[in-house]
Amino acid sequence: MTSPRSLHPAPLAALAIALLVTPLMAGAQSACKGLEQPACTAQANCTWVGGYTRSSGAQVAGYCRSKGNRSTKTTTDAPPAVTVSTDGQ
Repeated sequence: MTSPRSLHPAPLAALAIALLVTPLMAGAQSACKGLEQPACTAQANCTWVGGYTRSSGAQVAGYCRSKGNRSTKTTTDAPPAVTVSTDGQ
């Protein structure tokens, strides 16, 4: 009589994690992905990217993408401008 094969815990753990994470990743997909141009431009959070040609010569069709989460706060790393007087004052 042969003993049943024991299952290794590491592959089972990896499989369990993959099964749990896959639905979470699907939920993170952009609401804009796959929309045609009229539907895309009608969405406030989407923008249409026109088709273009890559430097390799490959054609890229136009597509819809999320505008992203832009902050309304503007910041600058530049110091304030300094005025230099040339008349000695």
